[in-house]
Amino acid sequence: MRKVGFGHFDLMQYPHDANLNLTVLLETLCEFKDAPGTELHLQTDSASDNKHKTVLGFLGLLVHLGIFEECYLHMLPVGHTHEDRLHVFKLFKLFKRRHYDPSW
Repeated sequence: MRKVGFGHFDLMQYPHDANLNLTVLLETLCEFKDAPGTELHLQTDSASDNKHKTVLGFLGLLVHLGIFEECYLHMLPVGHTHEDRLHVFKLFKLFKRRHYDPSW
């Protein structure tokens, strides 16, 4: 099984809600349009926008359209949000400051 990670960043120009989450998911899925596989496993934190009916409806649509046979939504426990990957975001924050914050 191949594991792939992607990062998408915005400069706070969009509301951080279910629509942004689905836009990022759709862009990521387009990277695999030639061979998407049969199952989608989506891991998110427990924020309410990840449990939104729009997200669940989108996953259902992916199954209904035959893009995936099954979709799984995995929620991390509250307070345990990607702890092992937080150091990566420190690097992104530094990059953002250097390149987009004129006062830095």
